[in-house]
Amino acid sequence: MGHATDQYPPPPTGEFSDNDFMNLTAEEKGTLQTVERVGASLSLVGVCLIFITFALFKRLRTVPNTFILFASISNVGASVACLIGFRGLNAGEGSALCQIQGFLLEMFMQSDPWWSLAMAVNVYMVFFLAANPVSFRKYLWVYCIICFGVPALPAVILLVVRPSKNGQIYGNATVSFPSHNSCRI
Repeated sequence: MGHATDQYPPPPTGEFSDNDFMNLTAEEKGTLQTVERVGASLSLVGVCLIFITFALFKRLRTVPNTFILFASISNVGASVACLIGFRGLNAGEGSALCQIQGFLLEMFMQSDPWWSLAMAVNVYMVFFLAANPVSFRKYLWVYCIICFGVPALPAVILLVVRPSKNGQIYGNATVSFPSHNSCRI
């Protein structure tokens, strides 16, 4: 498959500067930020429409739409993290903005697939086990604990744990820090 020459260069060591940031030009960084923010903004507009229609039209408050509503909450958190863009890193890895952005990405990017899994399990139960979809509503609290709680555990732990004197785990994901490799997904 690959040869030794095809491998990635070794990760940088020590402090990094803005110039080390994926070796992108200022124009390329600006383009990435624009695309990321446009996508996040469109996502937030879509989520707002979901919230508004769910609130205004009682007929749409079905069990499947309730699950979509909760998945949309995850999309809000992930979209806010994407709107922050490079500002989190530019504020410094130890800054509250950078740490919150890391938390939002860890928590809500992981929560959304859990809600998709919950919806898939529900579909399976309805079609193959003849479960009544209305019965899922009384277990919504269990779904919330699993779909929000499971991603919250590592997100909170990685926010609170300080493996070294000045070391946060959340930081620049484009620069490899060998001391935190065990925490990477």
